[in-house]
Amino acid sequence: MERLATWGWRRFGAGYFKAYAVFEVVSALTITIATLGLLTLYEPVSGAQFLRIGLFGSACVLLSLLVGAHKVMPKAQPLLTWVKSGRAPEHAPEAWRAAIALPVEFVTRAAWLPVVLVALPMSIFVTVDLGLPAYSELFLFAGILVAIAYAAVLHFFGAELALRPVVHDMALQLPP
Repeated sequence: MERLATWGWRRFGAGYFKAYAVFEVVSALTITIATLGLLTLYEPVSGAQFLRIGLFGSACVLLSLLVGAHKVMPKAQPLLTWVKSGRAPEHAPEAWRAAIALPVEFVTRAAWLPVVLVALPMSIFVTVDLGLPAYSELFLFAGILVAIAYAAVLHFFGAELALRPVVHDMALQLPP
């Protein structure tokens, strides 16, 4: 995986960050659909219900990612400035600090978003759509929180790995 990240960074330059954003979205949506698939092991779900819940869940996840990205983008600006400036050495120290902090920043700064924008509306929507008893919402909410925690850990380590070649190139420009 590290070789792939290094290859992507060398090959795409600034476009590498867009490719990583695509990975974030695809992995989040995959986790969403997989979580819904797990639900079908415990509760009968028709094809139409699966589609409805999957679309609603995907919309919630996309909204959460968009709001999270909006909140974190100012912290990533020094990194983007360094790349857009042709990797100018004068921007390297600030870009390095931003790149090192970015994975933790994304997970911690935006940690509450999936709870409010995904877990809460999804647990209510699924309970109503499947005609489940009201107390089911609590169990669904807890299950969705587990999926969110899994996604947060995956995205944290994915970001760490993806930024490794970028940080390496910056480190070569830093003063001793």
